[in-house]
Amino acid sequence: MKTVETVVGTKSTGKCFLVDSGLATESRCGRDCKGCEWTAVEHLGKPRLNKFNFQLEYWETCSVWSCLNDEQVCPYRGPCWSQWRATPRNPAGVLHMLQIGSLDSGANQSYLQQMGFRLGVVPELLQRAVSAGRRPLTADELNVSSAKRAFEVFAAAAFGDALMYLEVKGIVEAALKSVMDLGGGSAHVKQDADVGEVAYAVLVTEMADAGRALDDRVVQELAARLSTVPENRVETARLALVAMLLAARHAPVLVSLPDETLETCADLANLAGALINKTYKTIPVDAAAIGHACVVAQSMGLVGAPAARATADLLKAELLGLTAAQVMQPSAVAAVLAGLASVGATLSHQETLAVSRFTISALNETQRTGGSFLSAADKLLALASCDNLRRRAAELKAPTMRALVDTLSKLAVQELYGLNVDLTLYYHYGHTWIKPLDSGKFAIGLDDFAIRLAGKVDKVGLPKVGARVQRSAPFCWLGKGGREVAVTSPVSGTVLSVNTVITDQFATGEFDDQYETRWLLVIEPDKAAEEAPALIRGRKVVEFQRAEIKALLQETSGSNRAVSLDGAALPSDMLASLPPDQWARIAARFFKA
Repeated sequence: MKTVETVVGTKSTGKCFLVDSGLATESRCGRDCKGCEWTAVEHLGKPRLNKFNFQLEYWETCSVWSCLNDEQVCPYRGPCWSQWRATPRNPAGVLHMLQIGSLDSGANQSYLQQMGFRLGVVPELLQRAVSAGRRPLTADELNVSSAKRAFEVFAAAAFGDALMYLEVKGIVEAALKSVMDLGGGSAHVKQDADVGEVAYAVLVTEMADAGRALDDRVVQELAARLSTVPENRVETARLALVAMLLAARHAPVLVSLPDETLETCADLANLAGALINKTYKTIPVDAAAIGHACVVAQSMGLVGAPAARATADLLKAELLGLTAAQVMQPSAVAAVLAGLASVGATLSHQETLAVSRFTISALNETQRTGGSFLSAADKLLALASCDNLRRRAAELKAPTMRALVDTLSKLAVQELYGLNVDLTLYYHYGHTWIKPLDSGKFAIGLDDFAIRLAGKVDKVGLPKVGARVQRSAPFCWLGKGGREVAVTSPVSGTVLSVNTVITDQFATGEFDDQYETRWLLVIEPDKAAEEAPALIRGRKVVEFQRAEIKALLQETSGSNRAVSLDGAALPSDMLASLPPDQWARIAARFFKA
């Protein structure tokens, strides 16, 4: 396999970094290598300036295919060493997925470039490059000691249209080496590699458009590590989700986060009002944590519409208060704006002005502070994200949702063996559920399993407004043929309203399909932050319902043999043919009364 190494004014041939390290194989790249996204160079756009005083023809007409062909002599034989780097074709796609900025929007790109100049990205890189002998700067010269720093430097330079000043290939190599053992021709993720660093390494590789050159095994191993995000790292979960979605373009990987991590994100998004300013699973719950969690939970279909409205109102209030007081970091403002965009909230004129004033103030303060842009690269990205989200919030609703549709099975299961399952709800083992509403209230209802189990009943007993309900204690009674079965409450609280229409539906046995109309009570919860997270949510709902369906079919089959769920579907009023005593016994077992 032949490729060109980076040497000023000359070239040499030999195996490339990908093959030497085991990141790629010759069978994947081809034995007669003519260049790939890793070695080939495609300029991001025609240069606006005469960079390094080189003639523009070197940028406009230099052909990397010519250079990689040993039998064809380069017609220029000039100082085209600046082209020998892995210049990314499309970093805009990665940055857009992360909601940091959009390089494909003329107005936004122009603003970001101005921001890059104001924070000293371009001037510093140009000065350093000239001082280094008019050549691209290496990872060591840019103090790239981690994958996160590699990402910040890469993205900041992209905003300033200054990638030509970076030796990008070396920066990507440094990012990968920080998380992988690359010796002996067999690359592996380091056992102690931090999952956040792995996410940044993947993002850097994707911005350089080198991911497609990696071997399937390497991509799968990286994705496997990304799928282990701890439940108390919601920002990392957001990064890992995007990194896995991008990696899935190159190899068959499972885009998945741990159940506990998804549950944590769902709790922060759905129960924001109850958890704000508290510590939850070692997470100091502030507006930024809620913003990151909203992006993950909404992308996975785990946020209900009423909860989304309530959380958006809370985030807006936090945003206005903290930006006005100038006590919020740019990264936190960006996280809040990302959360608002993910739940479909748009900014009012007043809110837009508040964000604009904040970003201008933060930018001016950074200029006054001075110092190397490397120390301010993270702030540049945060400010760019703030501006991008402020300008384009309507276009950025749950940005990863579109990618999820293409890359993973739909998580929010709509139907399970004939049952309708809404994964934005919190389920109790007694087949009741809660739905977070506006202002911190909860709606309580029966799930589809319970509705089909109860069927047509003669009597429904519900508590009155002002009554108290206790978690796992009876709060509702269903009667049939003189027998009554108690239904347990999923949480504790005070009854605010009762749905009298549902009693008519129980009398006829005909229910609406939508959970929104099937609620029994609305309550003011006593211990929302403690009791709601103890309920079943996310993917565990599917596991729970499947086990209950199997147990019910076993109960009604009259046989001790194992029951298969193949082709199973629970009909409406499935116990209608049973006598009241048997109906009450079976219903009580599953209602956990």
